[in-house]
Amino acid sequence: MQCYGVGRFVETPFLTELDGGKKVCHFKLCFPEVIKGEEKDKKDWHYLPCVIWDTAAEYICKNFTEGDPIEIINATARKERWTNSKGQTRSKIVFRINKFNKI
Repeated sequence: MQCYGVGRFVETPFLTELDGGKKVCHFKLCFPEVIKGEEKDKKDWHYLPCVIWDTAAEYICKNFTEGDPIEIINATARKERWTNSKGQTRSKIVFRINKFNKI
C-alpha cells in the first residue's frame, strides 16, 4: 500500500444524503510540506478539499472532528464543474478519498 500522507481535519466533516439515499461526506484536510532552506527548514501547509462516499462517509463523520489526524492511503483528484447563479462556469479540484487509516 502506498501512503499519500498524514493530514489533519481543518473542519468537522459533514454528511449529505443525495437523492436515492447515497451519502457523501465533505471535509478539508491540511498537509504539511517541509521546505529545505539555506538557513532553516520551514513548513508550508496545503489545504485540500476532500470527499468520501457511502459507508465510509458515515464512518468519517462519526469518528473524526476538526484537528484529528488521518492517514490517506489512496485518493483520486477530480475536477468538479458547476454553473453559478450568474451563469458563469466554475471548477475546482476535489480529492476523492478511496482508502484511509484512522491514526
